[in-house]
Amino acid sequence: MIGEETRRILELLISGDYRTASDLANKLECSSKTIRIRVKELNDLFQKFSQYKIEIESKPRFGFRLVSDRKVTMEDLGQMLGMEQEKQLPVTLGERSCYLLFYLLERKDYVTISELAEKLFVSESVIKTTLKSVEEILKCYEIQVERRPGYGIRAVGQERNIRTCLVEQLSEYKNQFSIYSKTLEQEMEMMSSIVLKLMKEQDISIPEIPFYKFVKYICISIRRIQKGREVNFETYEPTKVDPSNKLFVKRLSEEIEKGYQIQLSESEEEYLAIQLAGKRVIGNAGEGNLVYREELNGLVAEMIDIILKEFSIDLSGNFDLIMQLNQHMVPLDIRLRYQIPIDNPVLEEIQQNYPFAYTIAQRTAEVLRAYYEKEIAESEIGYLAVIWELGLEKQKRLVEPSNILIVCSSGKGSSKLLTYRYRQEFGSYIDQIKICNLFELKSVDFDEIDYVFTTVPISEPVPVPVYEVTLFLNNEDIAQVRQILEKGSSGILQNYFKEELFFIDLQGSNKEEIVRELCKRSRSFLELPLDFEDSVLHREELSSTDYGNFIAIPHPYKAVGKETKVMVGLLEEPVFWGRNMVQVVFLISIGEREDQNLQRFYQQLMKILMDQDLIQKFIKCKDLQVILQQK
Repeated sequence: MIGEETRRILELLISGDYRTASDLANKLECSSKTIRIRVKELNDLFQKFSQYKIEIESKPRFGFRLVSDRKVTMEDLGQMLGMEQEKQLPVTLGERSCYLLFYLLERKDYVTISELAEKLFVSESVIKTTLKSVEEILKCYEIQVERRPGYGIRAVGQERNIRTCLVEQLSEYKNQFSIYSKTLEQEMEMMSSIVLKLMKEQDISIPEIPFYKFVKYICISIRRIQKGREVNFETYEPTKVDPSNKLFVKRLSEEIEKGYQIQLSESEEEYLAIQLAGKRVIGNAGEGNLVYREELNGLVAEMIDIILKEFSIDLSGNFDLIMQLNQHMVPLDIRLRYQIPIDNPVLEEIQQNYPFAYTIAQRTAEVLRAYYEKEIAESEIGYLAVIWELGLEKQKRLVEPSNILIVCSSGKGSSKLLTYRYRQEFGSYIDQIKICNLFELKSVDFDEIDYVFTTVPISEPVPVPVYEVTLFLNNEDIAQVRQILEKGSSGILQNYFKEELFFIDLQGSNKEEIVRELCKRSRSFLELPLDFEDSVLHREELSSTDYGNFIAIPHPYKAVGKETKVMVGLLEEPVFWGRNMVQVVFLISIGEREDQNLQRFYQQLMKILMDQDLIQKFIKCKDLQVILQQK
């Protein structure tokens, strides 16, 4: 019998076309010298068969080709050379890694490197190289490769971690180099029917991707149990899963016993209930009334509080958002407690389309990290971002009436007419209307004012958005004012940036130096609290504010100062910030004064900062208007 490497050479030459040694070597991931050795071995074998006139011809500058006095197929060659067609072996590094991963996870006893090399028809050095990549994968599941002199190697880890690895990697490697590949799809199809029947029977909802992961976990568990590999599930506290999950698993256990003649232990049933609880959708129509535990309600409240303190956005009155978060926390709590991974196939789209919501999700994930003492996966942060985005969108639609100031120099009669006209056109968007002239503007208390609409140019600085309109409100004015009162102005960023707070030659070798330097230079134009830098760096300790695209958005861990302003620093060369390289720093001082436009400011700013072409243009042009002129 010949090896897999030789068989692959024949497959590539069977067409009769020339193939160079380097081409064949690239296909097989070996050296040209190995190809020449294998070709010589084949020609030596062909000479032993008198019924065929067949050889691999070599021609300079053309390479090798298979020539024969009759048409031959791979089946003919297989019979001639004793190849086992049904038994394919891995050839590439990826295929060998897959094969070795599943082989080690299924084998109980030790196996030597030489045995593996002989089994795969490769050298021991190739096996050692492959083993390195396999160990990197196994580490992610807390599984180690144990080495014992004189015995060999074996994979060692908790059974539940091994099953998680098998489920995840079987999704990753969809090829024939797995002991499960031949019949797993058929088994999953049968098990899917059973699970769907029970879901309908018990009014349980599982999304499509987690559903197939759950079914795959059941099928792999059955195979492992049949081989005597059972979960020994021990915990020092009762598992916090809803009784409906245990009832479902009890019925599933009965179906498995009937179909596979095996009985699930209490530990197996318990862990299956945990797997189910981590994949369910809570709050759908038809779901039972699950109890939201007090500690989960507390975590949600802490998240809401952090958003208020850090971003000055009050979501405490958004009941639908709070309910969604509470519902999401039930299966999330299970996944985090028992380290159950979840896929998020739309993570990249979430990061690109909802950058501000993703920023909030990253920050609020710190609450979960502190509570569970575990890192929160990006896939989980992505799902949290979707919930925050829905909440923020609803918050935008729930626009509270604004207080406006009209600046007019045409006398009391015209002022009263303007008041009447604004009430008539925008009554549902306005709470209070105040009127003054240019001389009175300096004495106005802007703490109660959201917008200024003026019929005359204003040269004095005003701490709220200012918009010029005509005295008699033409159709264009009406459309503009309505847009502002409904959802803010497209030029809202202008109110938060100042040219004097833009520094194109910022210096610093790390984020602490950069933050302190930016604050020092900004104090010439902006009043900042004495502990502002420390507050910003404390926030950075909680989680780094570099979000890719060469930008960082540091800010204090709570609102400070009177009004929200942005300090911008441009570095000559990118600096490592914590997770990514950063060249543009947007340092935000969040004001304590209530600002109805703040959420829109964040969302518009984050959308702009995630635009790769725009940021590169900004770095090149060194012009703040590149940012501010975006719609």
